[in-house]
Order: sequence, then structure tokens, then C-alpha cells
Amino acid sequence: MTKMDPKLKRKWLAALRSGKYLQGRNRLRRGNRFCCLGVLADVAGCDWITPDCRYMGIPVLQGKELSASGTYLDNRRPFKGITQTIQKRLSILNDGDLYQDEGDGIKPQSFKQIAEWIRVNL
Repeated sequence: MTKMDPKLKRKWLAALRSGKYLQGRNRLRRGNRFCCLGVLADVAGCDWITPDCRYMGIPVLQGKELSASGTYLDNRRPFKGITQTIQKRLSILNDGDLYQDEGDGIKPQSFKQIAEWIRVNL
């Protein structure tokens, strides 16, 4: 299993805990709101383009788009170790999942709560 870059992980955790980022849902970035994966792209140094009028941000690093959907990141540098499975879990933590176990579901978590999950699990 490929490990996440420890330096990038520390920057990501600090950013999630800082209160600097407004938390958004369902997209890496929409306007000035980010999901936890969007914060990762931002601290990794990505620029952001908005290909349409929905204010949905697509991260770009060294001229390459790192997300086709604006929802998940490509699993390549600098995001090695952040697999699609991990991204789906982080997305559920960020956005919530009303259909989990057909019960009350998983409620959205704060960036500080997500940072703790990342610290323990990545």
C-alpha cells in the first residue's frame, strides 16, 4: 500500500484544523467552500479553474487537471496513497450518507473531526 507523503499530510491536517477554510459539500470546491479533499488539493498547491458557471472548482497542478468530475482527485502525485476507497470514505465523512444502513445514516462531520480520522487512519 502506498503511503501518503507525511509532509503533505501534516499540512492538510493543519489546514483542516485552522478554521481558514469554509466547509462545503458534494464538490472539491464550489465558490469559496471546500470539501476535505478540496482542502488537500489547495494545500498541495493546486490552482483552480471553473469550467462552467456553477462555480465548481477543478484543481490544476503543473498544467494538469487532477479531477475530471470535481468530486474526487486522481490518484497520482501528489495524492499517492489517497485511493478511491479512502476518498469515498472521506467524502461520506464530509457530506454525510443518508442511505448508510437504511437507518439515520452518517451525519456530516466537521473538518476537525475529519482531521482526527485522517490522523488515525492515514
